Amino acid sequence: MYAASRARSRLRRGQSLNRVPGRAGLEGRHRRRRGGGDRRFERRHRGRADPDLAAACAFARRRRLGPFRTGPQDAARELAAFARAGFSRSVAERVFGCTDADAVAALLHDA
Repeated sequence: MYAASRARSRLRRGQSLNRVPGRAGLEGRHRRRRGGGDRRFERRHRGRADPDLAAACAFARRRRLGPFRTGPQDAARELAAFARAGFSRSVAERVFGCTDADAVAALLHDA
């Protein structure tokens, strides 16, 4: 329960599913092979928005990337920030392709 709580907290803060297991205390049998939270967490969130997409949106909001940027756009630099944070290119491009915060909310609602 503790590890699942830590995983949820880290996803809300914008950490990718690839980064959550090692930092959330998920070891051995609780880890998925490709990274990501524990199985109970995944079962509870089945049918909801993709947790990695939601984490990427939180990451973009926190780091002011993509639709949340205030300055000039540098696509390569922003996509590199998503990659360093452990997000896949497809997830990063979906968030990066949004034009404003409302588009991000619609993306999460549709996912």
